[in-house]
Amino acid sequence: MAGKFQNVCKRFSLDALKPFQEETITQLLKGRDSFLSVKTGGGKSICYQGFQLMWTELNGCECSVLIVSPLLSIMKEQCEYLKSCDFTSTYIGRDSREDIDIINGNFQFLFASPESILSVNKWRDMLVASKHFKLFVVDEAHTVLHWGESEIEMEPFCIWYSKLGEIRSLIQCPVLLITATANRSARMEMQKKFCMIDCHEIIQNPDRENIKLMKLGHIIKHVDMFHSQSPDTVKEKIKEDMSVESDSDNSADDMFDDDSD
Repeated sequence: MAGKFQNVCKRFSLDALKPFQEETITQLLKGRDSFLSVKTGGGKSICYQGFQLMWTELNGCECSVLIVSPLLSIMKEQCEYLKSCDFTSTYIGRDSREDIDIINGNFQFLFASPESILSVNKWRDMLVASKHFKLFVVDEAHTVLHWGESEIEMEPFCIWYSKLGEIRSLIQCPVLLITATANRSARMEMQKKFCMIDCHEIIQNPDRENIKLMKLGHIIKHVDMFHSQSPDTVKEKIKEDMSVESDSDNSADDMFDDDSD
């Protein structure tokens, strides 16, 4: 298996796979459903990309991966990236001249929106008849709940997201749900919708060190000061109230524009 991972690294110009990537690919190759919750930019996509390469090498024939994605921009970006790595990739609706090739399984990666693949009989029939799909992926899986359902008496943002579980009954292959954010109850609900039994979970802390939230107090007081005191007095008072960490004693001054009118 280690040698196979080396081939994945070489194909995608990586020094090494992360432990969660190796673990997820290994479980998927065993036919086990997987739920992957890793922070944005953590490398979730390589799990289904590497799966396709390794399944093909292990079985001696090509396979296809179906990825349902919420945004056209994501589909386009992923398609271009995969093409740059010498894979065949497209998305439903890109070019009608590709439809026959899609039906015949000539693309290693097929992207689609929920409505494009579930609302058109041609594509539903393709899923039922196909034997080449070996993995079904839902990218940004939290949208299944956030967009497909509504807690109040209103129409969901996109009802087709609530119907994605139907694909599970149309193709026989493992399911991979990937997201950057999902609490335990949301994970359980999504796994139920996709009939995921004995689901392998990898859940990481979604915290990103380069993004922080800070609470600034005394806002009302500062607003009042802007109307009653001079600019220099306001600046000095705010500097006293704020805790500023920096390598320079002048950083607090840099937060203010001395050229203001």
